[in-house]
Amino acid sequence: MDGEGGLAISNAVTVSAAADFARLEASVSALAKEHRRLRRENVSLRESLEARTRRMRELEAEIRDLNQRRQDVAKRLDELIHRVEQLDAQLEAGAARAGAKR
Repeated sequence: MDGEGGLAISNAVTVSAAADFARLEASVSALAKEHRRLRRENVSLRESLEARTRRMRELEAEIRDLNQRRQDVAKRLDELIHRVEQLDAQLEAGAARAGAKR
């Protein structure tokens, strides 16, 4: 019986070890699959980040350009207002001279 009992225990250990190995193999396989999925997701996220960074830089450049154009327009308007004021002053001076001659 000891021989048979020992064999039964040995078979039980072998079956248990095989089951442990199968669980380990399944776990490793699942981890490898998850790792591949995460790597793909990482690549996708990096590409998305790169695209958004490029877009952000484009928009920042556009903002700088529009701000410069706004400043140029404000400067031009100031110049036009100054010129109109000068013309008004000239017209008033001319009208005053014309009134004084009479």
